[in-house]
Amino acid sequence: MQDDVAYILYLAIWNVWDGNRILQDHNGKHVFTTVYEADSFIPLARLVWLDDQLTQAANDETASKTNIEKLNELKQIALQNIGELEGLEEGQTLPPVANDEPPKHSQHQVYWYQNDHLGTPRELTSNHGDIAWEAVYQAWGNTVSVEWQEVAQAQEIKPIQLNAVEQSYLLQPHRFQGQIYDVETGLHYNRFRYYDPDAGRFISHDPIGLLGGDNHFQYTPNPVGWVDPYGLAKKKLGDCDDECEANKSKEIVLEAKSFESARNLALKKIGTLIPGTRSKQIGRLGMGKGKVTGFTGTTKNHNFVRLRLDYDPIKGTHFNVELGKGECAEKYAIKFPGDEKKFATLLKRNT
Repeated sequence: MQDDVAYILYLAIWNVWDGNRILQDHNGKHVFTTVYEADSFIPLARLVWLDDQLTQAANDETASKTNIEKLNELKQIALQNIGELEGLEEGQTLPPVANDEPPKHSQHQVYWYQNDHLGTPRELTSNHGDIAWEAVYQAWGNTVSVEWQEVAQAQEIKPIQLNAVEQSYLLQPHRFQGQIYDVETGLHYNRFRYYDPDAGRFISHDPIGLLGGDNHFQYTPNPVGWVDPYGLAKKKLGDCDDECEANKSKEIVLEAKSFESARNLALKKIGTLIPGTRSKQIGRLGMGKGKVTGFTGTTKNHNFVRLRLDYDPIKGTHFNVELGKGECAEKYAIKFPGDEKKFATLLKRNT
């Protein structure tokens, strides 16, 4: 009976979050820390720590303080690794892990992620290049095989022994971008929803209902080129990279016969907004300064949009439409007959 109780307690896992990403997994004996690529869910490295004092502290009155101290130590090492990765220039190699100085009472191992073009982990390798973990996936993310093996370490660091649960789940729980493998259900935690890799779809409907499209449970149209890190909106990889140069600083000028037809065309370009995301656009220059000139919002595909009434001597009265942000945004100027006087009259309607 004692063994059964110990086994149940051993499966208890504590997660430490950094914003909306899991930074650490702690099961009372080992602590697993993930280092991510900046501003993304793509994992770069996995740190595995073993500290006998963590097990002893579980039954100690100062357990909370001891665990916090350990987690802070891990966070510092994780931040140190992030700093080293961000400081590398093209052509440079990673510094040896032996340069790290972990606490003397702890031992640690560092594994490096080898990801595919989607950011899905395919392998974990040691600092010496040995494969410690590898997986073979089918198209929709279900694993055909997952293999783990102990790798040799430097003489001063003994290999950390992991049990079957730690090998299959804790060592590497990341799947598609933003997804964490749930060992109890076999599902993937995808922030706002759970994803079933066997079915290739979410198990709950889109939180925004019909605004998310006709298929409420769809993950992406094609798992080979699309991702959905939040479980909210699919994203095609490479869209901006492939088309950015074509869109950069390029404005498409269209003409309409009247104000009404220009407005309808502008609204058609924008599409359907998510309720509650529409905000007034206040002019900052010229005749429109301090006045309501249009609006900004977010579409059902979670894209930023802006519509603005404007006037200049070259294009005359027109609507500016922006789909997206930055250099990759699509920009339109939809002209309609009118002069400065008509522009001023239209502005008064908005106030």
